Amino acid sequence: MSSPAESPAVAPSATAEPCPTPLEWHVVLDEFRRQWRHFVAPSHVGTERVTGVTFGAGTPLYVLGPAAGDCRLFALLAWLLKDDFCCVFVDLPKLGWPVRGAVELPKLTGAVLSAAAHLGHFQHGVLGVEFGSAVALDLAANYPNRISSLVLLQAAAKFSPTWLERGMLAYGSCLPGAIGGIPGWWNLQRQNHRPWFPPFDDSRFDFLARTLGESPTSQFSRRMQLRAGLDFSPHLGSIAAPTLLVETEGEGPVIRRGMDQLRAGLPHAQVESLHSTGLHPYLTHPHRLAKLIRTFVDSVRVASAN
Repeated sequence: MSSPAESPAVAPSATAEPCPTPLEWHVVLDEFRRQWRHFVAPSHVGTERVTGVTFGAGTPLYVLGPAAGDCRLFALLAWLLKDDFCCVFVDLPKLGWPVRGAVELPKLTGAVLSAAAHLGHFQHGVLGVEFGSAVALDLAANYPNRISSLVLLQAAAKFSPTWLERGMLAYGSCLPGAIGGIPGWWNLQRQNHRPWFPPFDDSRFDFLARTLGESPTSQFSRRMQLRAGLDFSPHLGSIAAPTLLVETEGEGPVIRRGMDQLRAGLPHAQVESLHSTGLHPYLTHPHRLAKLIRTFVDSVRVASAN
Protein backbone atom coordinates (compact mmCIF):
# COMPACT_ATOMS: atom_id res chain seq x y z
CA MET A 1 0.00 0.00 0.00
CA SER A 2 2.86 2.35 0.61
CA SER A 3 5.77 2.96 -1.69
CA PRO A 4 8.26 0.08 -1.29
CA ALA A 5 11.12 2.38 -0.40
CA GLU A 6 9.23 4.55 2.06
CA SER A 7 10.42 4.06 5.63
CA PRO A 8 9.19 5.51 8.90
CA ALA A 9 10.82 8.83 9.67
CA VAL A 10 10.71 8.46 13.43
CA ALA A 11 10.04 5.38 15.52
CA PRO A 12 7.57 5.72 18.38
CA SER A 13 9.24 6.87 21.57
CA ALA A 14 8.61 5.63 25.08
CA THR A 15 6.88 8.94 25.85
CA ALA A 16 4.56 8.83 22.85
CA GLU A 17 0.86 8.38 23.41
CA PRO A 18 0.22 4.68 24.01
CA CYS A 19 -1.98 2.71 21.66
CA PRO A 20 -5.60 2.72 22.79
CA THR A 21 -7.24 -0.46 23.96
CA PRO A 22 -7.61 -2.43 20.72
CA LEU A 23 -11.03 -2.91 19.24
CA GLU A 24 -12.25 -6.46 19.05
CA TRP A 25 -11.19 -6.08 15.50
CA HIS A 26 -11.83 -9.67 14.39
CA VAL A 27 -15.49 -9.30 15.35
CA VAL A 28 -15.74 -5.89 13.69
CA LEU A 29 -14.22 -7.23 10.47
CA ASP A 30 -16.66 -10.15 10.43
CA GLU A 31 -19.61 -7.80 11.00
CA PHE A 32 -18.32 -5.40 8.34
CA ARG A 33 -18.26 -8.21 5.78
CA ARG A 34 -21.63 -9.54 6.90
CA GLN A 35 -23.38 -6.18 6.74
CA TRP A 36 -21.84 -4.56 3.69
CA ARG A 37 -24.11 -4.20 0.67
CA HIS A 38 -22.86 -5.05 -2.80
CA PHE A 39 -23.77 -2.94 -5.81
CA VAL A 40 -23.33 -3.29 -9.56
CA ALA A 41 -23.52 -0.09 -11.62
CA PRO A 42 -23.45 0.50 -15.37
CA SER A 43 -20.21 2.14 -16.45
CA HIS A 44 -20.18 5.57 -18.07
CA VAL A 45 -16.69 4.89 -19.43
CA GLY A 46 -16.17 1.73 -21.47
CA THR A 47 -18.35 -1.35 -21.34
CA GLU A 48 -17.42 -2.97 -18.03
CA ARG A 49 -19.78 -2.72 -15.08
CA VAL A 50 -18.66 -1.05 -11.87
CA THR A 51 -18.87 -3.03 -8.65
CA GLY A 52 -18.31 -2.25 -5.00
CA VAL A 53 -19.83 -2.25 -1.54
CA THR A 54 -21.44 0.28 0.78
CA PHE A 55 -21.50 0.26 4.57
CA GLY A 56 -23.34 2.47 7.03
CA ALA A 57 -25.94 5.19 6.58
CA GLY A 58 -25.78 8.96 6.30
CA THR A 59 -23.50 11.34 4.42
CA PRO A 60 -21.86 9.52 1.47
CA LEU A 61 -18.10 9.19 1.85
CA TYR A 62 -16.21 7.51 -0.99
CA VAL A 63 -13.13 5.73 0.34
CA LEU A 64 -10.35 5.39 -2.25
CA GLY A 65 -7.53 3.33 -0.81
CA PRO A 66 -3.88 2.68 -1.53
CA ALA A 67 -2.30 0.83 -4.43
CA ALA A 68 -2.43 -2.48 -2.56
CA GLY A 69 -5.05 -3.99 -0.30
CA ASP A 70 -8.84 -3.64 -0.42
CA CYS A 71 -11.77 -2.28 1.55
CA ARG A 72 -11.23 -4.72 4.43
CA LEU A 73 -8.38 -2.48 5.60
CA PHE A 74 -10.96 0.22 6.37
CA ALA A 75 -13.38 -2.02 8.28
CA LEU A 76 -12.61 -0.52 11.70
CA LEU A 77 -12.90 3.04 10.44
CA ALA A 78 -16.13 2.34 8.55
CA TRP A 79 -17.57 0.68 11.65
CA LEU A 80 -16.89 3.78 13.74
CA LEU A 81 -18.45 6.04 11.07
CA LYS A 82 -21.42 3.84 10.23
CA ASP A 83 -24.07 5.89 12.07
CA ASP A 84 -23.09 9.14 10.34
CA PHE A 85 -21.63 8.10 6.99
CA CYS A 86 -22.42 5.75 4.16
CA CYS A 87 -18.91 4.60 3.25
CA VAL A 88 -18.65 3.59 -0.40
CA PHE A 89 -15.85 1.36 -1.67
CA VAL A 90 -15.57 1.21 -5.46
CA ASP A 91 -13.66 -1.61 -7.14
CA LEU A 92 -11.40 0.48 -9.37
CA PRO A 93 -10.72 -0.97 -12.84
CA LYS A 94 -7.53 -2.87 -13.57
CA LEU A 95 -4.89 -0.87 -15.41
CA GLY A 96 -3.57 -1.88 -18.81
CA TRP A 97 0.03 -2.05 -19.97
CA PRO A 98 1.82 0.12 -20.85
CA VAL A 99 0.34 2.58 -18.40
CA ARG A 100 -1.01 5.65 -20.17
CA GLY A 101 -2.36 8.23 -17.77
CA ALA A 102 -4.56 9.97 -20.34
CA VAL A 103 -6.36 6.66 -20.92
CA GLU A 104 -6.27 5.01 -17.51
CA LEU A 105 -7.06 7.90 -15.14
CA PRO A 106 -10.46 8.66 -16.76
CA LYS A 107 -11.37 4.99 -16.26
CA LEU A 108 -10.73 5.31 -12.53
CA THR A 109 -12.58 8.58 -12.03
CA GLY A 110 -15.32 7.34 -14.35
CA ALA A 111 -15.84 4.27 -12.15
CA VAL A 112 -16.37 6.49 -9.10
CA LEU A 113 -18.78 8.74 -10.98
CA SER A 114 -20.69 5.72 -12.31
CA ALA A 115 -21.04 4.31 -8.80
CA ALA A 116 -22.21 7.68 -7.46
CA ALA A 117 -24.82 8.03 -10.22
CA HIS A 118 -26.11 4.52 -9.55
CA LEU A 119 -26.32 5.13 -5.80
CA GLY A 120 -27.97 8.53 -6.19
CA HIS A 121 -25.06 10.48 -4.72
CA PHE A 122 -24.87 13.64 -6.81
CA GLN A 123 -22.49 15.17 -4.28
CA HIS A 124 -20.28 13.34 -1.82
CA GLY A 125 -17.10 13.49 0.22
CA VAL A 126 -13.95 11.57 -0.62
CA LEU A 127 -11.31 10.01 1.60
CA GLY A 128 -8.22 9.40 -0.53
CA VAL A 129 -5.21 7.48 0.74
CA GLU A 130 -1.90 7.26 -1.18
CA PHE A 131 -2.86 6.07 -4.70
CA GLY A 132 -6.50 6.83 -3.95
CA SER A 133 -5.57 10.44 -3.21
CA ALA A 134 -4.61 10.90 -6.88
CA VAL A 135 -8.05 9.75 -8.01
CA ALA A 136 -9.60 12.03 -5.38
CA LEU A 137 -7.64 15.05 -6.63
CA ASP A 138 -8.63 14.31 -10.23
CA LEU A 139 -12.28 14.15 -9.23
CA ALA A 140 -12.04 17.43 -7.30
CA ALA A 141 -10.21 19.19 -10.15
CA ASN A 142 -12.48 18.04 -12.98
CA TYR A 143 -15.85 17.59 -11.26
CA PRO A 144 -15.93 20.35 -8.64
CA ASN A 145 -19.71 20.29 -8.26
CA ARG A 146 -19.66 16.63 -7.31
CA ILE A 147 -17.12 16.72 -4.46
CA SER A 148 -18.29 18.28 -1.21
CA SER A 149 -15.13 17.64 0.83
CA LEU A 150 -11.74 15.96 0.59
CA VAL A 151 -9.75 14.13 3.25
CA LEU A 152 -6.27 13.19 2.00
CA LEU A 153 -3.52 11.03 3.48
CA GLN A 154 -0.11 10.41 1.88
CA ALA A 155 -1.09 12.68 -0.99
CA ALA A 156 0.96 14.79 -3.38
CA ALA A 157 0.47 17.19 -6.26
CA LYS A 158 3.28 15.33 -8.00
CA PHE A 159 4.65 12.04 -6.73
CA SER A 160 8.33 11.66 -7.67
CA PRO A 161 9.86 8.24 -7.03
CA THR A 162 13.59 7.75 -7.54
CA TRP A 163 14.95 6.29 -10.78
CA LEU A 164 15.59 3.03 -8.95
CA GLU A 165 11.99 2.92 -7.76
CA ARG A 166 10.77 3.71 -11.28
CA GLY A 167 12.80 0.82 -12.62
CA MET A 168 11.42 -1.52 -9.98
CA LEU A 169 7.86 -0.46 -10.78
CA ALA A 170 8.39 -0.96 -14.53
CA TYR A 171 9.74 -4.45 -13.86
CA GLY A 172 6.95 -5.25 -11.43
CA SER A 173 4.29 -4.16 -13.91
CA CYS A 174 4.91 -7.32 -15.91
CA LEU A 175 5.40 -9.78 -13.04
CA PRO A 176 2.84 -12.50 -12.30
CA GLY A 177 1.75 -13.42 -8.80
CA ALA A 178 1.05 -11.51 -5.61
CA ILE A 179 3.26 -8.81 -4.17
CA GLY A 180 3.73 -10.78 -0.97
CA GLY A 181 5.80 -13.29 -2.91
CA ILE A 182 8.57 -10.80 -3.68
CA PRO A 183 11.73 -11.65 -1.67
CA GLY A 184 12.16 -9.32 1.29
CA TRP A 185 8.70 -7.81 1.00
CA TRP A 186 7.42 -9.16 4.32
CA ASN A 187 10.49 -7.97 6.23
CA LEU A 188 10.04 -4.52 4.70
CA GLN A 189 6.43 -4.36 5.92
CA ARG A 190 7.47 -5.38 9.41
CA GLN A 191 10.23 -2.77 9.49
CA ASN A 192 8.04 0.04 8.12
CA HIS A 193 4.72 -0.63 9.81
CA ARG A 194 4.92 -3.01 12.78
CA PRO A 195 6.22 -0.37 15.28
CA TRP A 196 2.97 1.56 15.04
CA PHE A 197 0.64 -1.29 15.96
CA PRO A 198 -0.23 -2.45 19.51
CA PRO A 199 3.02 -3.85 20.96
CA PHE A 200 1.63 -7.06 22.46
CA ASP A 201 -0.74 -8.08 19.68
CA ASP A 202 0.58 -9.07 16.27
CA SER A 203 -2.80 -9.97 14.86
CA ARG A 204 -3.77 -6.59 13.42
CA PHE A 205 -0.38 -6.07 11.82
CA ASP A 206 -0.48 -9.61 10.42
CA PHE A 207 -3.87 -8.80 8.91
CA LEU A 208 -2.42 -5.68 7.26
CA ALA A 209 0.58 -7.51 5.84
CA ARG A 210 -1.49 -10.45 4.64
CA THR A 211 -4.09 -8.24 2.95
CA LEU A 212 -1.45 -6.11 1.25
CA GLY A 213 0.47 -9.20 0.22
CA GLU A 214 -2.51 -10.65 -1.64
CA SER A 215 -2.48 -7.81 -4.18
CA PRO A 216 -1.25 -8.60 -7.70
CA THR A 217 2.28 -7.28 -8.21
CA SER A 218 1.47 -6.04 -11.71
CA GLN A 219 -1.52 -3.94 -10.64
CA PHE A 220 0.27 -2.49 -7.62
CA SER A 221 3.19 -1.48 -9.84
CA ARG A 222 0.99 -0.05 -12.58
CA ARG A 223 -0.98 2.02 -10.10
CA MET A 224 2.18 3.48 -8.65
CA GLN A 225 3.48 4.13 -12.18
CA LEU A 226 0.28 5.93 -13.07
CA ARG A 227 0.56 8.04 -9.94
CA ALA A 228 4.17 8.93 -10.78
CA GLY A 229 3.06 10.23 -14.17
CA LEU A 230 0.51 12.69 -12.79
CA ASP A 231 1.04 16.33 -11.88
CA PHE A 232 -1.82 18.22 -10.27
CA SER A 233 0.25 21.33 -9.53
CA PRO A 234 -1.33 23.49 -12.25
CA HIS A 235 -4.83 22.60 -11.03
CA LEU A 236 -4.52 22.97 -7.26
CA GLY A 237 -5.60 26.62 -7.17
CA SER A 238 -8.89 25.78 -8.87
CA ILE A 239 -9.89 22.98 -6.47
CA ALA A 240 -12.78 24.46 -4.52
CA ALA A 241 -13.56 21.56 -2.21
CA PRO A 242 -12.72 22.09 1.47
CA THR A 243 -9.78 19.79 2.13
CA LEU A 244 -8.36 18.16 5.23
CA LEU A 245 -4.73 17.04 4.93
CA VAL A 246 -3.96 14.42 7.56
CA GLU A 247 -0.29 14.08 8.46
CA THR A 248 0.79 10.98 10.35
CA GLU A 249 3.89 10.23 12.33
CA GLY A 250 5.93 7.73 10.39
CA GLU A 251 5.81 9.59 7.08
CA GLY A 252 9.10 9.63 5.23
CA PRO A 253 10.51 12.64 3.33
CA VAL A 254 8.75 11.79 0.06
CA ILE A 255 5.33 11.84 1.69
CA ARG A 256 6.13 14.99 3.68
CA ARG A 257 7.21 16.85 0.54
CA GLY A 258 4.01 15.81 -1.20
CA MET A 259 1.82 17.03 1.63
CA ASP A 260 3.74 20.32 1.74
CA GLN A 261 2.96 20.82 -1.97
CA LEU A 262 -0.73 20.45 -1.30
CA ARG A 263 -0.67 22.66 1.78
CA ALA A 264 0.89 25.46 -0.28
CA GLY A 265 -1.27 25.01 -3.37
CA LEU A 266 -4.78 24.15 -2.23
CA PRO A 267 -6.79 27.29 -1.43
CA HIS A 268 -9.15 25.66 1.08
CA ALA A 269 -6.91 23.23 2.93
CA GLN A 270 -6.35 22.70 6.61
CA VAL A 271 -3.87 20.33 8.23
CA GLU A 272 -4.23 17.98 11.17
CA SER A 273 -1.51 15.72 12.56
CA LEU A 274 -1.83 12.27 14.10
CA HIS A 275 1.18 11.18 16.10
CA SER A 276 2.07 7.57 16.95
CA THR A 277 -0.09 6.18 14.13
CA GLY A 278 2.19 5.20 11.25
CA LEU A 279 0.94 5.16 7.66
CA HIS A 280 -2.21 3.13 8.36
CA PRO A 281 -4.13 5.08 11.04
CA TYR A 282 -7.42 3.49 9.91
CA LEU A 283 -6.00 0.26 11.39
CA THR A 284 -3.68 1.45 14.15
CA HIS A 285 -5.81 4.29 15.60
CA PRO A 286 -9.19 4.28 13.81
CA HIS A 287 -10.95 6.18 16.63
CA ARG A 288 -8.71 9.20 16.17
CA LEU A 289 -9.05 9.27 12.40
CA ALA A 290 -12.83 8.83 12.63
CA LYS A 291 -13.03 11.81 15.00
CA LEU A 292 -11.01 13.99 12.59
CA ILE A 293 -13.22 13.05 9.65
CA ARG A 294 -16.47 13.54 11.55
CA THR A 295 -15.41 16.93 12.95
CA PHE A 296 -14.17 18.16 9.57
CA VAL A 297 -17.24 17.11 7.61
CA ASP A 298 -19.50 18.63 10.27
CA SER A 299 -17.62 21.92 9.99
CA VAL A 300 -17.98 21.88 6.19
CA ARG A 301 -21.70 21.25 6.52
CA VAL A 302 -22.13 24.14 8.98
CA ALA A 303 -20.10 26.50 6.77
CA SER A 304 -22.17 25.56 3.70
CA ALA A 305 -25.40 26.24 5.56
CA ASN A 306 -24.34 29.77 6.57
